[in-house]
Amino acid sequence: MTEKPFDAKAARAKRPLPLWVDALVRDTALLEPDEFGCYIKMLMAMWSSRDLALPNQPRKLARAAGVSLSMWNRRIGPALEGYFTVEGDNLVQKRLILEAQFVEQTISKQSDRKKGKKSPKSLKNNNPDKTGDTPKEKTTDETMDISGEDPL
Repeated sequence: MTEKPFDAKAARAKRPLPLWVDALVRDTALLEPDEFGCYIKMLMAMWSSRDLALPNQPRKLARAAGVSLSMWNRRIGPALEGYFTVEGDNLVQKRLILEAQFVEQTISKQSDRKKGKKSPKSLKNNNPDKTGDTPKEKTTDETMDISGEDPL
């Protein structure tokens, strides 16, 4: 039986959306409560989608945000405009993409460990070079005369 390859994008969508509270609060401080709610709903919709994007179509964006099309066009869309980037026909959020890449890498490593695949060792050899702490010269105690007399 052939084993399906691991799909990190599908697995990522089942993981929690990582939110960094301090950055989120700082970045959205000027939004009204309903605008903030729409922003979070849109982030969650993006997180759940395979390509981390929403179609840049007002009707679909309003639906993802949970508001009417007229509310989206009049107030919510303009308020959230600076929080997203248009790429082709889609709306994306750069920070969300970075977080998704990290989560996908992490769950891919977990999957590999579960399947018994070994990751490369961090140390390439077990004979590392000597450290800078290895003395190269005699210490002061070794050069002193034990009799206590000054050698000069």
